Amino acid sequence: MQTKKLKLNDEVDRLLVVSDVHSFLTPLQEFDKCRAKLPGRAQVIVGGDLFLGGSQPVETLEWVQKNAGEFVVLGNHDENILRVPSAGDYPIYTEEGAWQRLSGDQKDYLSQFPYKLEVRWRDQIIRLTHGHRDLAGRSVPGESFRSKPRELIDRYGDPKVALTILGHTHFSFTRKEGNVFLANSGTTCLPINAVREKDGTVVSQDDSKGPLSSDVRGSFLNVTENKGELSVEVGRFDCDREAILKEIVKDRPTRLKFWKSWLADGIYSFH
Repeated sequence: MQTKKLKLNDEVDRLLVVSDVHSFLTPLQEFDKCRAKLPGRAQVIVGGDLFLGGSQPVETLEWVQKNAGEFVVLGNHDENILRVPSAGDYPIYTEEGAWQRLSGDQKDYLSQFPYKLEVRWRDQIIRLTHGHRDLAGRSVPGESFRSKPRELIDRYGDPKVALTILGHTHFSFTRKEGNVFLANSGTTCLPINAVREKDGTVVSQDDSKGPLSSDVRGSFLNVTENKGELSVEVGRFDCDREAILKEIVKDRPTRLKFWKSWLADGIYSFH
């Protein structure tokens, strides 16, 4: 499994991690407003899945290259579009359509994304991986985006690193158990607080006994350090979800009910 190791300047005050942006540029612009309000110097890190969903894959990749540079990992949808698609006219929101619209330089940039990124910052090692493959590089079987925090800790928790950060599940959280510290950055615009099964049953993405989250805002992780201890907070921001819905359904009108429900209540429906 490809791993990239980077050293970050200790003068950086915080790490800001976003993931699962899915070619929607407007939420990234709202995240930029949040970032501007935070004091000190920040390094943006992107946890994968830049593509499949929105209609701005080229602009999204440009944003990532400008704001994160090398600090990015490969998501499952990013991995998919590296497989050159068959000839044809593909919609811009698809993986194939995104690939066809990227420039040669952008494709080269994308092809350099690692599966794992280990960042050394202030004598701490922070590991990032998207979450669709395990630490050995094997594809996680089944519907891996439905993995709950407990499963993710068992699969990715490693006391040899100070912090592990994931994406993929679209559900943000932080957990610390003994010497294992794990967090998920969630998504900038498509949170999955629960899944509605085909029989109508709603299953939370969380594994705690708390009530189902109703927060449908985008999320990011704000990582800071003080006296050798890392602190991770989930940051939230909202965007114009009605505009996002219009962007989606103009090309997919038959899926209006699915997308409208997902954006409104954070429930991904198989129903």
